[in-house]
Amino acid sequence: KQWYQRRVRGELPGLESLQQQLHCYLSAISCLQLLRAQDAWILEPMQFSDIRVAVNASPKRPRSGDERSKKSTTKLSLVTVEELRKGYLMVDSLVKISQIKPDSAKLHNLSPSEVLGLLCSCGLYDQAFLLAQYHNVPL
Repeated sequence: KQWYQRRVRGELPGLESLQQQLHCYLSAISCLQLLRAQDAWILEPMQFSDIRVAVNASPKRPRSGDERSKKSTTKLSLVTVEELRKGYLMVDSLVKISQIKPDSAKLHNLSPSEVLGLLCSCGLYDQAFLLAQYHNVPL
């Protein structure tokens, strides 16, 4: 989820990136809803070394030019349908904000409370309430 979002942001500009992320969230949610509740999750590997790596960085060598060690520390995390819905709601909120304020399409990595403030400034109170409810942000 996070890796794909970084990749899409690097390849597509502003609003197109957000719309592509929306489609991906909807596809994943739709597929997982077809499964039993106990099986509706995605196993997401996340390498600690890749967290702060730039999009164009080499996976084999860091900036210093030395070869990376073969041993990688991989953490696995489960992504549930509820977490995907939260992500979908955040991206959907950003799409709605960027339709009102086109300059804000380049904003990403915002916290739910920051997006909540932007929604209220755009007059999207229903969306703000929904976001606050899903992310347990006090109003």
